[in-house]
Amino acid sequence: MLWNSSNDVSLSSDGLTMTLPQLVVEYLGSIHKRKPQRPASVPTDIYIASNSKSSAIVNRVKRLMLKENYNTVTIHGLGAMVTRAISIALRAQETLNNQIELKPTTETIALTDDIIPDDMVCGIDYVCVCG
Repeated sequence: MLWNSSNDVSLSSDGLTMTLPQLVVEYLGSIHKRKPQRPASVPTDIYIASNSKSSAIVNRVKRLMLKENYNTVTIHGLGAMVTRAISIALRAQETLNNQIELKPTTETIALTDDIIPDDMVCGIDYVCVCG
């Protein structure tokens, strides 16, 4: 099931505010977040994760640009990792004595969450799709 902010509808009852996706999940079961799909990776694509070591990534950028002679390196960050990706790019620029140019871009990707029913008899017949 795909949700985005335009699907969120706030409902209030007794001072409790929940969005429609939360209500659907509570009614149907638990939510399982899928990992985002990535296109086929090339050596110059670096994906930042929460457990990535910043110094290792900076060293990788330096190696790719100086030793392997790549002209472009792309650092990807999703969600909370966007600010970390920017920070790492700035550190790489500083390490390379400001010889590289940074070109930040943003894009939107679709994420998919699965609702796993608590009661398998209920199934997915009761999913409410809004919008």
